Amino acid sequence: MADIELAKKSDLDGLAKKSELDSLKGNVQKNGADISNLSTNVATLSGEVAKKSDEGHTHSYNDLTNKPSIPTKTSQLQNDSKFITSVKANEVPITVEGLTATNVQAAIAELKTMIDGLSTPGGEK
Repeated sequence: MADIELAKKSDLDGLAKKSELDSLKGNVQKNGADISNLSTNVATLSGEVAKKSDEGHTHSYNDLTNKPSIPTKTSQLQNDSKFITSVKANEVPITVEGLTATNVQAAIAELKTMIDGLSTPGGEK
């Protein structure tokens, strides 16, 4: 038979008592249950969020609220840049760094005169 050695009480004094071990075991079991419950709660919440994310959503532009108003006519826009909105015949109010409609017309007339004065290859005007 195997030798059995008996321990003296003084050898066991520094070791944990059965009641302390039982308490620790209970804490470990409680923490394990808490972790299990937490995992279940996270899974439940994730499922609820997934259900809610598409609930009542058609993803259609027509179903959106607070949509911006997009003008369909330029007349619905504010002309804060002073773009020309209308021009009467013979009244072209264009000026760009000294260039006016009168200057353009004069330049065209001058070019026409120059072109009319050119000779064709056969010497004819």
